[in-house]
Amino acid sequence: MDRIGARILGLAMTTVLAAGILTAAFSATVAMLALGIVLAGIAVTGLRPVINSLAITSAPANRGGAASLALAFQFFGGALAPALWVPLYQATGDVGFAVGALAPVAAFVVIAVMPKTVGTAA
Repeated sequence: MDRIGARILGLAMTTVLAAGILTAAFSATVAMLALGIVLAGIAVTGLRPVINSLAITSAPANRGGAASLALAFQFFGGALAPALWVPLYQATGDVGFAVGALAPVAAFVVIAVMPKTVGTAA
């Protein structure tokens, strides 16, 4: 992240995450399902430091509060996701699972429109 910056890595990882979710959702084989899960795992791991960097640089006067808020949303989202996505998947199947790809697409848009100074060391 130090070499290419949080914004570029964030854009790349949200793209990989969307690709992983879609690959897993529409996989016809176990190998494709595994590939989708691996891609999503790589992306989520890569997004953790990006999210924290974007959070703390977006609020220089309250870096600790920004980091705490970002972590709280990450944990809350992890807890809430099964309650939202499992019923959707049960009702609609693969298409419902693929709807999960909208989250990284939305994150891509948010990162893309952030001021250039957010995510860079102060």
